[in-house]
Amino acid sequence: MKKIALVTGASRGLGKEIALALSSKFKVGIHYFQSKERGEEILKRIVDNGGEGELIWGDLGSDEGVRNFVLNVREGLGDPDILINNFGPIIFKDLFEIEKEDWIYMFQTNLLTPYILIREFLPTMIERKWGRIINIGFSESCKPKAFKEIVPYSISKIALLILTLSVAKTLKNSGVTCNMISPYILEEGIPPKKGKKVKKIPFEKITSLVLSLCEERAWNLNGRNFIIKD
Repeated sequence: MKKIALVTGASRGLGKEIALALSSKFKVGIHYFQSKERGEEILKRIVDNGGEGELIWGDLGSDEGVRNFVLNVREGLGDPDILINNFGPIIFKDLFEIEKEDWIYMFQTNLLTPYILIREFLPTMIERKWGRIINIGFSESCKPKAFKEIVPYSISKIALLILTLSVAKTLKNSGVTCNMISPYILEEGIPPKKGKKVKKIPFEKITSLVLSLCEERAWNLNGRNFIIKD
């Protein structure tokens, strides 16, 4: 029986590409929120290529929404062997135009949601003595620095890195690993500084790393942050 991979934010962009890549080896849970149509298109591509998948709706912007999403995952897919915390929206605002609600939303979606999903699904991975958790970060948030427009996002991603390392430290000899991939601007991404030309990272560079980390031989890669800048 195929192992199960759950990808959040899988209806477009990097999440979509990760879901498609993982479908070559695993049954994939495709999380979507606003566009069921996009999710159905991805599922059709997976099935047409001989893979297996399941569409799972979820509002990951609140604790209640995440709890309901967990129930949907267990009902439609079962507890995953692989958890890809890809969903992570960004808000562009000047520092002193940021509202309290912006801070709350950034920390909910980029930190608390991954934490809750890890807390819910990790026990089953440990029981199975196999699991992979991969959090998607941001290369420029791997050490403290100043930003003008993406301060809450960047702080939440630094916090996600700390969470990744902290979870990894609990997993020694468990068969489960927890790592982070921190790319710079992806091929469909918006540079933090508008108008600045940057070399964007192709999705394939990230998806190939995800696949590598999900292999059996990657059992000893734990607590790593893979920074991808070119």
